[in-house]
Amino acid sequence: MAPKDPKLALLGSIPLFARLGARELQRLGELFDQVDVPAGKVLMRQGQTGGEMFVVAGGRLAGIISIGDVVKARIEQVEREAEEMRAYIAAT
Repeated sequence: MAPKDPKLALLGSIPLFARLGARELQRLGELFDQVDVPAGKVLMRQGQTGGEMFVVAGGRLAGIISIGDVVKARIEQVEREAEEMRAYIAAT
């Protein structure tokens, strides 16, 4: 079932994110900033290191996701899962 939130529907339509579950897609949506950028504005130059992922829909910039925020969220998720595993092992 497609998300009702247009922002989440957009993110879910991107092949990179298409396999995410509803909870992960919701979390990604929290990291997604919709932006309006004037035509012709340079967002990054060839060879420049970027810290964001640009989301383009219909040939237009739809928003930006901070790569640092995504990595931080994933680390937090892995740490929670590791703690749950430690608790499970300790209980058995």
